Formats: sequence, structure tokens, C-alpha cells
Amino acid sequence: MKKSYLLFYMLLLILLVVIVAVPFFEQTPSEQTRDALVKEQVYKLKMAHNMPPESVMHQASKMFAERVAQKTNNSVLIDIYPNQALGNDYQMVEMTRLGEIDILLTPSAKMGVSEPSMQFVDLPFFFPSREDLYSLLDGEVGNMLLAKLSSVNLLGVTFWENGFKHFTSNKPLLSAEDFVDEKIRVMKSRIIIDQFKTLGSQTVAIDFHETKKALQDGVVDGQENPLNAIVSMDIHKVQKYLTLSEHAYMGYIFSISLKTYKKLPQELRKILIDTALEITPLQRALAQADEEKLLELIKASGVEVNALQPQERAKLEKLMEYIPKKYEELIGGEILSKTQEILFDKYKKDQDFYVIGVDVDLSMDAKTSGLAIKRGVELAVEEINTRGGILGKKVAVIVKDNSALASKGAKNVKDLLKYKNLIGVVGGLHSAVILEQLEYMQHSGISLFVPWAAVSSLTDIKKHDCIFRVSANDLYASDFIASNVLKRFKKPAIFYENSVWGRDNHTNIKRYLGERGVEIVYAKQFNRGTSDLTQDIASSLAEGADALIMIANPLEGAVIVQNMANTSKPLPIVSHWGITGGDFFSENSKAIQKLDLTFFQTFSFFKNTNKVSQKLAQNYIQSYDKKDVIDIKAASGVAHAYDSVNILALALEQTGSAEHKAICREVQNIKVYDGAVKKYIYPFTSERYDALDVEDFYMARYGSRGEIIEVENE
Repeated sequence: MKKSYLLFYMLLLILLVVIVAVPFFEQTPSEQTRDALVKEQVYKLKMAHNMPPESVMHQASKMFAERVAQKTNNSVLIDIYPNQALGNDYQMVEMTRLGEIDILLTPSAKMGVSEPSMQFVDLPFFFPSREDLYSLLDGEVGNMLLAKLSSVNLLGVTFWENGFKHFTSNKPLLSAEDFVDEKIRVMKSRIIIDQFKTLGSQTVAIDFHETKKALQDGVVDGQENPLNAIVSMDIHKVQKYLTLSEHAYMGYIFSISLKTYKKLPQELRKILIDTALEITPLQRALAQADEEKLLELIKASGVEVNALQPQERAKLEKLMEYIPKKYEELIGGEILSKTQEILFDKYKKDQDFYVIGVDVDLSMDAKTSGLAIKRGVELAVEEINTRGGILGKKVAVIVKDNSALASKGAKNVKDLLKYKNLIGVVGGLHSAVILEQLEYMQHSGISLFVPWAAVSSLTDIKKHDCIFRVSANDLYASDFIASNVLKRFKKPAIFYENSVWGRDNHTNIKRYLGERGVEIVYAKQFNRGTSDLTQDIASSLAEGADALIMIANPLEGAVIVQNMANTSKPLPIVSHWGITGGDFFSENSKAIQKLDLTFFQTFSFFKNTNKVSQKLAQNYIQSYDKKDVIDIKAASGVAHAYDSVNILALALEQTGSAEHKAICREVQNIKVYDGAVKKYIYPFTSERYDALDVEDFYMARYGSRGEIIEVENE
């Protein structure tokens, strides 16, 4: 009997366990995780923006918060603070970086203060259509932009919107001339300020929430904003005219504080991101749907509404076309180049252009050099197209960013080779990247022009065909540098980059010195990203070094220069030209003033003063809105690339054919070309793929403003 009761109770216990367990096992893994999270902790997050509670921005924020709560079973509860309740936009950005606000929606222009690349969205008259802009922001370009926010402790998630901007004013603004002398309220954005200064307006930076009062009091005459912002802030009640221009976009960046993000479980991180992306198209649709109603409301208030006519829009576009070029260094050459490529592929790929491909580093250590090469190509092509093109066809430029990665450079070349009417590729500065690309170039038969890369094997005619270099060859540059060292020093040390370029120079310089009975007393091979070489400098001094030979690019070169300047008895430094690939002087001017620093060069606008060079400098200053020749960074890259493209164009004109082998053959038959670097006599032959030689080399140092001055002319 006892056994029967015992068996009964055991069966009852098993049944109860099964009844309790079944619902649990029926749940999906994510549901189990969410229930566990609810039991463990409830996360209360702050979300903030600058728009009023009745705005589309706030409606979408509420939708986001509700969905997150639903998906997490209320384990994440988001409180929304609209209308700058926690501070102005700049204060809220800083609070989000510190983790005091968890989720932020802020205009791209105002985020641009912390991360300048965000000003991409503010470029005026730049995006052909709303659909194009969405495609860019939701694709590779948007991902590149959002990734940059990690540097300011934010996780960029997506782009919401307040719509395209229009002009409001006290008088009709229907042409460029109408803006002259008008006082315009602007955000603190250099791009937006330049937009109005180009039109002859006076700009006044005023906080968004103070704009209506400033208009009412006559502090300013007009402003720009989307319809949503105009109505929500009652701007239409204090302005007489509205010009429907859609000239620029009011993007809002949805970001999460990285401090908050790192504290959340992985499951909740994913929910926040996925939900923000889900709401993005809904938020945009709400913003668009609201515009027709808002426009009627504005008209009903007595505002005269005018549309910007196509011919006037074209004039404004022309006036503003310099702005993307001017701000390319801030926004990022890789971002604008990718945008230009995408828009070209959509609108112009099937048109009858000749295409020149460019593959350079636009995002890593050599981005200044990469941009210099890109601009040299652009300036040459602009001149060619102004003359009517080549053989009756205009030339287009497609620029790729290799990020200093050989694998990416190889992929870029393969992509470029797919373009119809590709007549040549320009590539530099990293020799390792070019070496990886050569196999693909050789199979294609297309000529590769190298305006900046010095490894000797690149132009070995026994190994490679149609690789034409307007740059130094280290077979000769190394000897030139070493010979200059021997003029002043007897016991040099050498620090060289751990790359094919660095090792090539070390080998050549060691050979040259050894043949003359001089040994290197201390040698240090360093990796990219090295942040301290103080101990190696001390070791060089201990070995009795009387000079340091430096084979380095700007980042590591700066480390060496800074470390050397901090020693009590700094060694003179003789450097290869790698350091001139960036804004080296302005970033290291105090250290340079303490040092005896000379470096190898092939070109400077201060030395090469022929007519072509002077014209190139003027065109650069005008095209990229610079003040002076000294503002042209990495000038060698500009001039070498410019000459490379003109030599290519001359070969195409002479052969009369875009057939690849014919172009390659004709490049080797050019007798004379008057270039920026020099007057070339037979720049290339079947036995020589280098256009520069020892006669074009010189040693230089920085002047007081950063100008590059030939040593012999001091």
C-alpha cells in the first residue's frame, strides 16, 4: 500500500514538472532570453531630439520606443525627451557621448561639429533625387559615414529625416541675385555658411528654437528648413515668402551612446538596432506624407509660395559645385568618390565616355597623398574636357579607395576593368598594393600609370608590361639619399618601415654605404601603427650615430620626429619623401623647428615654376577653394598624376585608337611632353618605364610656413 502511494506521488510530481516545463520549451530561444532578461533587469533609457511633441520625429520616436518595449517584454523602457528638453543640440551630442543620454536624434549639420564627415548630407544641390539620397544613406556610403561616429563614442545606426530644405524670406528668393545682402539664419555648419556666402548673403548662426524670434525682430531676413520644421516652429507666421527649392537635405542621425551600448546584453543591442532600421522607412514616409498638408497650411496663413525654376536651379547648382570639392578633405575622399561612382554608374555609365580609373588610399595613413593623386587626375581631365575631350569623346574619372590594403586594391582594379572604354588606370602610393594589382593589369593589357610609389621592381621591363611611372625609382632614389647622407655624416642609423618599400630602401642604402666603406651603426625595422621609438633612438645614440636615415610615411614619421625632438641632443634626420604625403609640417611644426630635417623630393610648386606648373597651381587653388600654393598638400602627387594623365591622353590622340595595346605602344613613342614637373624628352621607351631620373631629384627642407625649399637654395 505504501509502495502504491509512493508510486502515485512520484507520477504526480513528474506530471507537474512536465506541465510547468511545456510552456517554457514551447517558447522560441529569443523569447526565453527576453523572459530571462525581464527577470534579471529592466533597462530604462533616455532618448532625445530637438523637435516638438506634435512632430513626425516625435511620432516615429514613440513608435520606436513602443516596438522595443514590445519586443523585449518591457525589459527596455525608453523615455523620450522632445523639444531640446535636455539641452540644445550640441549639448545633447556631448551628453550622449558621455552616456548621459542613451539614444539621440540630431541634425547631421550639428553632428558635423563632432564628426565633420556628417556634413555630407548638407551638401547643397548635390543629390539628383530623394531616391538617390535614400539609396546612398541606406547603402555603402551611409555605412561608411555611420562607422565614423565610433571615433566620438557614438554608434551610428541609421538616418531619419525632417525632409528637404526650402527657403523662407521677407522678399521673393527666386534667383541667385535675390540672395545678395540678405541676412540669413544658419546652423553652425561651414558648408551651409559657404552656401549662402557664395550667393552674397550675410549669415548669422542662431539656435533652431530662437529662429522665429530672430525673424520676428528683424535680426535676420530669411532662413532655410524643411516644411515640417517651418510649421512646427511657426516660422511661416513671421515670413512672407516660401521658395520650394529642395536644395539640401535635413537628415537626422539616429545614434546610440557607445557607453550605453556596451552595457546592454547582445540580444537587446540587436533589438535596438533592428527596430531603428525598421522604423526608418516609416519615419520617412510619415515625413513625406505630411508635406502636402503642411504646404496647404502655409499657403492658408498668407505666405506666397513659389517654386524654384529649372533654369535658376541650374545656375545655383553651378555656383555651388565647388563646395563638395572644398570639403572633400573633411567629409572624406573615400565617401565622395564612392558617391560619385554610384551616381556615374546610374546616370552616365552607358554614355560614350572614355574612362580613367584611379585606385588610391583615401581613408588610411596616406589619404592626403591619395587625394592629391585624385585631384591631379581631375585637373588634367577638366582641361582635356574643356578642349573637347580626346578624339571627340569626353573623359570620366572613377576613383576607388584601397584603404592601403593589397587585397582591396586588387578587387578595385578588377572592378575598374569592367568599365567600357577604360583607357588607363592611375594608382599609388603603396607599392605593395600595386604589386598585387599587376597580375590583373597584365592580363588586361591596360596601361597602369604610377604617380607615387618608388619600389624598383614596379617598372622592371623584364617582368611587367605597360607600367609607366612618373615618380622616383628607389634603385636611384636610395643611392641619391645615401650620397647626400655621406656629404655630412659618417655613422648613420636607419629606421625603416616594414614594407616592400621600406625593406627595398634599407637594402639599397646599406649596399651603397657599404661600397664606400661606411656601415649603418643601428637599424630598426618598425611596423605601421608603431607609437613609440624612444628606446631605439636612445640605442642609436648609444652606438654613436651622428644622423638618422628615415624611411617612413606620415604617421610613423611623426612618431620618430616627435620622439627625436624630445631628446637632449637630437640627431639630424635625412628622410625619404613618404612624410610629405600628409599635412606633416602643420601637425609636427614645433618638433620640426627643433630638428635638422631634410627630405627627398622630385617636385614642389616653389621649385618647379614653369608655366604648366604655375597654371596647375592656379587651377588647383580655384577648383578646391584654396588661398595659396602652400595650401596644396602632397604637391608631388598632384603634379605627377597630372603629367601621367596628359601623357596618356597624348598617346591616345597620337594612335587614334582606344585599343589597349596601341595605347601602351604609343606611350613609348611620345617624343616630347611639356609637363608640370618638367619638359619630358621621350618620357618612356621600350627599355625604360620611368619618366624621372636622378636629374629630377633634390633634397629639401620645410620653410617657416611649411613650404618645401630645395636645400641648395637656402
